[in-house]
Amino acid sequence: DDAVDREDYAVPPLWFADLDGFPELRSFYVFRAQSDRTYPLENVDVADLPGVLWYLHHEVVSMCPRKFGITRIMRWKLTVKKGEMIGFVAFDRGACTVPNCAALWQQKGYAVGCQELRYVGMPGHWYSLPGKCPNSTVGEKTPGCRADFPGGACLSAAALSSGSGHCTYFAEPAGEVAIDELTGIDNYSHFCAEGNLEYNWASDSGIGMSFWDGFQN
Repeated sequence: DDAVDREDYAVPPLWFADLDGFPELRSFYVFRAQSDRTYPLENVDVADLPGVLWYLHHEVVSMCPRKFGITRIMRWKLTVKKGEMIGFVAFDRGACTVPNCAALWQQKGYAVGCQELRYVGMPGHWYSLPGKCPNSTVGEKTPGCRADFPGGACLSAAALSSGSGHCTYFAEPAGEVAIDELTGIDNYSHFCAEGNLEYNWASDSGIGMSFWDGFQN
């Protein structure tokens, strides 16, 4: 199965920085478009900057209110072991959605997944972060499932470096920006109520704003 036979993935070194004190680890920034809800960075997909902008432009800002109530771009510092990534695994509502996920975790461990994606000619990447009970959706993750399938999230870089246990990545919050602030919307509720739209696919432009004009620009 494709989900099981995926080759390990090597991310271009351009995106990495060595972590002081842990020569076997690499750290880099990832981003997640999210609502005002706050939850652990587990069983989700994240991206580099071109990747998260592609997601917003392609799937989120073409409806008002935005898809999933997204209000902000969160930045995280992600630390992984060198050379221990696999192919990207999509998560939806906290659950892995590719075939035979359980077999994938058994063969590869709870490794971070990665795939390339280009946005306006810029190379970008999406990453998947398997957490506790990764095969079940939010609300269906029982205590037993969490114990049996602990996922790859580490409590610290030191825990990741030790090589013991199941953990494969460590994520630290590193700031956020409100999309309204980024794009210049003063009052989003009024913006939508007045019939505006951040991006309209039919015209390849916004209604009442121009920040997202030209998907290929």
